[in-house]
Amino acid sequence: MGGNKKSYEYILIDDIFVNVNQNVLKLYYNLYKRAKPFEHFNRIARRWLPSFLLRAIRILQFTQKYVQSRKKYYTENSIPSIVSQHDGNCLVKLRQGGYKIFNFKKGIVITTYPRHIPLANMNKRIKKIKTSEKCILAPRLINCNIKERFLVEEYQNMRRCSYNLFNVNRFIIKISPILGEIISVDQPKHVNQYQYSLDKIQYIESHINKSPRGYNNEDSIKQFLNYLKKKFAKNIGAKNQVMLVFSHGDLWEGNILSKGKQAGVIDWDTIGCRSFYYDFYFSIFMLASKGKHFDQIDYESLTFLNNELDTSVMLYSKLLESFKRKNNHSMIIPKQFDLYRYLFYIELLVLKLKETHNSQKENVNEVDTWIERFRFIENLRT
Repeated sequence: MGGNKKSYEYILIDDIFVNVNQNVLKLYYNLYKRAKPFEHFNRIARRWLPSFLLRAIRILQFTQKYVQSRKKYYTENSIPSIVSQHDGNCLVKLRQGGYKIFNFKKGIVITTYPRHIPLANMNKRIKKIKTSEKCILAPRLINCNIKERFLVEEYQNMRRCSYNLFNVNRFIIKISPILGEIISVDQPKHVNQYQYSLDKIQYIESHINKSPRGYNNEDSIKQFLNYLKKKFAKNIGAKNQVMLVFSHGDLWEGNILSKGKQAGVIDWDTIGCRSFYYDFYFSIFMLASKGKHFDQIDYESLTFLNNELDTSVMLYSKLLESFKRKNNHSMIIPKQFDLYRYLFYIELLVLKLKETHNSQKENVNEVDTWIERFRFIENLRT
């Protein structure tokens, strides 16, 4: 029975795989009307052209490439391709393995995971996706098959957001209600600050000591961890608690969608319970890093971020107060901004170190890069 499954072929056009059995005019229409989250067609350039016209031109050029590549695929078989059992219009490879397949007509996106992922891990992923549905910004889960390692979610046809670090107040004003919705999903938890931070640091130290892949600046990493230990030690005491809240874990502008006043958030694989300001600090650090590759550092942007960091987090806390009153929430908003920044550092490192279990060298490089970003910021502040 399994051998009778229908398969669908996708050929590579630029950085997107496209179903080879598509009518050209329908492909153009679908990409223009229904592929709004695809940054490939929305990149800013030639500012003298209206954005809708620039988008139309890019999609026309892409469609022409598709026609040429499809002809080569059938005649020469020289175009990179992927075969899947899932029908859709476009397919995108995921950095951690697997694919996302977009079916515009049905309004769904299918996420497939690599076969080597244990079923227990798939269960955890599905559980996370179901948990994320408690947030009104998350797409709805339509179907899943743990054994076949795929899930089907609602497709949100909205544009990905794009912000400018040098207009950081606008970014904070836009993102605050989104963050407010996320942290309000579950009741907050209060834990002992010192024990919580110590557990995270011990995990980081243990992972680095045991890692066979090696880190470029191991001594610098240990020095930075010692620096954080001293900061956390200043708050030793049973009454010194920190607030943990529901967290997206990967909330950068590429995972935020918008259409007028409507907003959505995608890619909830990294949800968890983290310190109150984690998602805020992550989003603003990512904004300061958007001009560079994941393993490169934008020192100029980080310097600007450092100059704006204190006023930015205070603005964010004030906007959360307004969100709380508007939505009748009873959350207490902590004001220990430095402490929560340190907690963000170690929580993000723990998250990234867990990703290095995939044995990809680029993940190790990314950990090195994040630590260097944190060290640079802290050096500016001393």
